[in-house]
Amino acid sequence: MKISVITLHRVFNYGSVFQTYATQKIFEGKNAEVEIIDYYPERFKFKNLIKSKKSNNKISAFKEEIMRAISMGIRHRQFGKFLNKYVNLTKKYLSYEDLKNNPPEADMYVTGSDQCWNSYYNGVDKCFYLVFGNKNIKRASFATSVGNEKLSKEEEKEIKEYLSRYDYISVREEVSVKLLENIIKKKVVNIIDPTLQLKAEEWNKLASKPLIKSKYVLLFLLYGEDLNATEYARRIADEKHLILVELSWKPKKDSRVDKLMSHRKPADFLALVRDAEYVVTNSFHGLAFSVNYNKQFTVVERSQFNNRISELLKILGLSERAVNSYLDMNIVNKKIDYKDVNAKLEQERKKASDFVDILFGEVK
Repeated sequence: MKISVITLHRVFNYGSVFQTYATQKIFEGKNAEVEIIDYYPERFKFKNLIKSKKSNNKISAFKEEIMRAISMGIRHRQFGKFLNKYVNLTKKYLSYEDLKNNPPEADMYVTGSDQCWNSYYNGVDKCFYLVFGNKNIKRASFATSVGNEKLSKEEEKEIKEYLSRYDYISVREEVSVKLLENIIKKKVVNIIDPTLQLKAEEWNKLASKPLIKSKYVLLFLLYGEDLNATEYARRIADEKHLILVELSWKPKKDSRVDKLMSHRKPADFLALVRDAEYVVTNSFHGLAFSVNYNKQFTVVERSQFNNRISELLKILGLSERAVNSYLDMNIVNKKIDYKDVNAKLEQERKKASDFVDILFGEVK
């Protein structure tokens, strides 16, 4: 049985490559031959990723672009090495026309997890809706994220046609279940992200050796959205007599941070979460790996796209671990009971595994 998966593996962040790897491992665990469709559209190209964006600082557009180029160059190299080593990639497909004219041969096409259906980032990209290949080939989605709680009428009309071709649909957020079921009138299943379907023991096979000698609080934030998170992490570190370590793509350390771990490879991300005493993050995958490694943590909410985080916390009975502009220090000293959390996580893993069994039963 051969499965071809299309996903967001070339946006070059930790979550994207880890969910790609996890999806491949999960399907291989069911004795499938798995390949990741190496979809590499123009918007993911290096030259477009380094273009200057509006900034509140006084750095000139030229200098900012140079800094972004250096940063993205390092990221491309690090994440590219990870993909080449651990992921079974097809030849490169540079556009929808490439995929349409020469689709990979497979017994099933799968839209992988991550935010493939988030139109804010991707528009309505027909590649991620599997609008290619023989119509008789089975189609499914695997913990795919919509990201948005609402869609425009135009989007609804377009994706209704595309999703009608799917045999099975699973998404990562409960809110997306209701959203899509109202559009396509088909059953939609909610399953956890594939990074959570693999256990810590599996991730440890990829992780670096310990990187920090001292005990520490780890701060990991996405997209430069701080919203007082650094100040919060500093207060936690001081209260617990720990150093504050930030994992980031920043070139310069914040004065409130004791140690900056900048531009680290994927294996280092795993080690830094694994060995932390406490984690402060606004990242979904920062949360996911904190749970996988049974860490004490707080999630500082972002300005948008928090539903996938809030829903995971709700499933695990950990909703109180999220804070917004009011940085509640009380929860820091409320220890997470991982006996209960892990029991709930095992139930979700079983649900996801059962869904995969159904998929593969269709193509045997």
